[in-house]
Amino acid sequence: MAPFVWKPAHAFAAVAVCTMGGMLGTLAAWLQSPIYFYCQRVAFMRQPGCTRAAFGGIPKLALYWHWPLFGILVFGIAFYIVMRLRAPR
Repeated sequence: MAPFVWKPAHAFAAVAVCTMGGMLGTLAAWLQSPIYFYCQRVAFMRQPGCTRAAFGGIPKLALYWHWPLFGILVFGIAFYIVMRLRAPR
């Protein structure tokens, strides 16, 4: 069952699942980021400055590109395996 012959609903579901994997990968990257830990300390001490640090970290996203990619690949491969197992034989 090749992805090119899926019905439009299955293709849309695959895109939705991969998008969800990318978002969860981005969340994992944020949780591993030193900017996140800085924002936690700032929030604990009730000082302003987390927004500036978070937006200042946007150019450094190249350090974390592998997390969203890993999420997309894992969710996409899992979706493909489920579709292969549920396909009529």
